[in-house]
Amino acid sequence: MPSPIQSLPPEILGIIFEELHISQNQDLDLGKARLASLNNVDTGESGDDGGSDSSSNISGGSEDDETTPELHKLASAVHERSFFPYSVALVCPYWEEVLSAVPEYWTILRVVCKVGWIEPIGCRRHLSYSRDLPIAVFMLRDLSCPDDIWSQVTEDMAVPGCMKALVPHLHRCRILYFDLTCNTTLPLLPHHVPDGTPLLRSIVFTVQSGLLQWDEDNCKHRFSTLLDDDPENILEGPGVEFKPRLKKLEIDGRNLRRALAEERSWIRDLEDLEEVRIAFYQPASVSAKRKEVEGTSYQTPRHECDDCALEASTVLEWLESLNSLSQMSFRAVNFKQLPRDTLPRMFYDFWHLDNVTFSQMNAEDIQEIARCAVFGRYLEDQTMIFWRCSRLSEVRFRRFNVYNLQLWSLDDDVDLARFLDQWDGQCLLIGECASFSDALLELLSAPYDHYSDGASVDEEDADSMSYPCPSMNELSLFFPDSTSAPYSIAALRKLVEGRGKGVNYDEEGWFEQFEHQEWGPVLHTIRLGGKTPDFTEEDQAWFKKHLVKFVVGDEWISSYP
Repeated sequence: MPSPIQSLPPEILGIIFEELHISQNQDLDLGKARLASLNNVDTGESGDDGGSDSSSNISGGSEDDETTPELHKLASAVHERSFFPYSVALVCPYWEEVLSAVPEYWTILRVVCKVGWIEPIGCRRHLSYSRDLPIAVFMLRDLSCPDDIWSQVTEDMAVPGCMKALVPHLHRCRILYFDLTCNTTLPLLPHHVPDGTPLLRSIVFTVQSGLLQWDEDNCKHRFSTLLDDDPENILEGPGVEFKPRLKKLEIDGRNLRRALAEERSWIRDLEDLEEVRIAFYQPASVSAKRKEVEGTSYQTPRHECDDCALEASTVLEWLESLNSLSQMSFRAVNFKQLPRDTLPRMFYDFWHLDNVTFSQMNAEDIQEIARCAVFGRYLEDQTMIFWRCSRLSEVRFRRFNVYNLQLWSLDDDVDLARFLDQWDGQCLLIGECASFSDALLELLSAPYDHYSDGASVDEEDADSMSYPCPSMNELSLFFPDSTSAPYSIAALRKLVEGRGKGVNYDEEGWFEQFEHQEWGPVLHTIRLGGKTPDFTEEDQAWFKKHLVKFVVGDEWISSYP
């Protein structure tokens, strides 16, 4: 006798599954318009590998497409075991059979590299369910496995087979999203594909560890060879040259270095690319012999050789050539170190970008970029973000007047005053920085000593004073994880008074002069979030009188690293 779950007629199950599908799409902001464009795509003229400008993607899309979800939000949902239809298909073969009759359910391919799972049986089967519809591919690490070594071994065996199964379907891929354990398990992007990539707009390669190990004892790199050396798994051969028209690219340093070194045409011909993120490239030396001798004091030093060095100038030259680029990001990337007195062979200008982000970067690697790149232009609205970057105060920029500067989660090895002394932008945000205190606010509140000629500040012409961060007129502080606010009301008040020496706050309509002013030193906006001091009504009234905008609370911050 069949079980109750196998007794329901397919028509009833179909109604239930459709409701689950609609509910999930609503949660992910995948509306009907979005689904229609995902499943009905104008591929442009036949034979054009570039595809059509009219086909948008889940991560990017057009500016007026409000149904497009953010790509990493979608990836987070796909990671969940409850993601439809895969969780429902696991109930029993009968339910999977009913689900397989609706191709629209399978346009997001979810492949989890489960420990002990080698052959991509599920990958091939689920690819067939989507028929010929456009697809988004997510290949994910096993979050339930606590052992990175086992995860890496599993991915080494599973990824090549999955990629081999996927290659015949690349012509209908919109997104390739890989979230794996180690960058050596990521696939190498191919030279050729069978039918081109007319729909591919986003490639994301993200990992948990980016170490490339140099074995000191045997004098060789510990590269994974399963993908590189097995001819059955090398994605080459006859067909159309791999030249996707990407809008978003998140690439590991290994794939980027290979593409640049081999002068792959796909990396050079990215006219529509708007966002680039380069992540995880950290060659390191390891030695079992040294570790045995040095014990707990053993450290893995950086390693550089011709086989693994990534030069900042080469990467910057490529980035500067991308005419549509608006955002670029570097995360945990080691660059080849040049002597400090080495003159750059040329300078690369990135003042036009909307956003530049450095995360988990060492000072010496950021310096390799700063020594030959120019960021920011006065009054141009560019944002630069630093998140968990070590010894950041050692970095010196050639020109540092980015409009918006955000400093997040910096350790106490960063001297904020020294770093900010070179900045000449307008809006400063400091979030969860360990060395932040009243001392920095007091430093920013007073003009440089060498401008005072021994006279008191009150006796000088306010217009002739020069302050640290002279153009700053907005300050935002956000400390959600601190036990208490690392600054006082008195220091904030002194900051406003000190930088507003030339302002008559008692004059009616004083703020009209500064409300739209694009330069400092007068502050017109302060935003405070997370842990804040206890402001009395009198305190609130004072700040609202002396500022155009004074906000206390978290409503002004939509997201943070």
